[in-house]
Amino acid sequence: MTILDLQIKADLENVTDLTTDPDDFRWYLKVRCGCGEENNKWLYLEADDFTEIPGARGGEANLVVKCDLCSRTNSISLVDKPVRAYTKSGEYQTIAAFDCRGVEPIAFDPRVCSQWGAQNTCTHAHKHAQYT
Repeated sequence: MTILDLQIKADLENVTDLTTDPDDFRWYLKVRCGCGEENNKWLYLEADDFTEIPGARGGEANLVVKCDLCSRTNSISLVDKPVRAYTKSGEYQTIAAFDCRGVEPIAFDPRVCSQWGAQNTCTHAHKHAQYT
C-alpha cells in the first residue's frame, strides 16, 4: 500500500482559504501504471463512489483502472475524508491523500468540472469560486 499526498500551491489574494465539498468533488488525475505505461486520459474519482476490484474478494476502490499495456488492474482510493482546506498562501499544502495500488498519479487538474469554495477576508463564504 502506497499513500501519496496531493499538494497544491496558490497565492490567496483577499481569500483566507480554499475548500472542496468532500461529498461532491471529482478528483481528475492522469496516472502511470507500475509497468511504466501512462494513461493519457483524465480519469476521475469521487469520495462516495466505489467500484469493486475484480479478483479482490470484495475489495473496493474509488477508481479502478486496467492498464492497456500489461492488463493489470490497478486502483486508487481517497484516504482522509473530509478533504483538508488550503490555507497557506504561497506554500505547498496537502489537500488530499490517496491509497495507490499498482498505479501512481502523475498529474492533477483542479479545474475540470469541479467545485471549489473560498472564504474571503471579510468572512463571507463563496461556493463555486472561479480562479485562473
